[in-house]
Amino acid sequence: MKRTLLTQLKHWQTKSQHLPLLLRGARQVGKTYLVEHFGKSCFEETVTINFELSPEYIACFDTLKPKEIINKIEVISKQRITP
Repeated sequence: MKRTLLTQLKHWQTKSQHLPLLLRGARQVGKTYLVEHFGKSCFEETVTINFELSPEYIACFDTLKPKEIINKIEVISKQRITP
C-alpha cells in the first residue's frame, strides 16, 4: 500500500501544473510518514503543516488565493516557499 501511494505522489510531482497536495485520512495510518518520506526523497526542502500540532496555520486558509496562502505560511514558518 505504501509503495502504491508513494508512486501516486511521484506521479503528481511530475505533472507540469499540479494542484496543491492535501492528504486526508483516518488517524494513525501513516499520512505523516508518507508525506515526510516523499518530501525527503523527492525535494530539497519541504514545509509540512499539521493543524493539530500548529493550529496557527489554520488562518492561512481564510482565503482561496494560493499566493496569499503561501505568503502567510512563509511568515509563520519563516521559510521561503517556491511552488
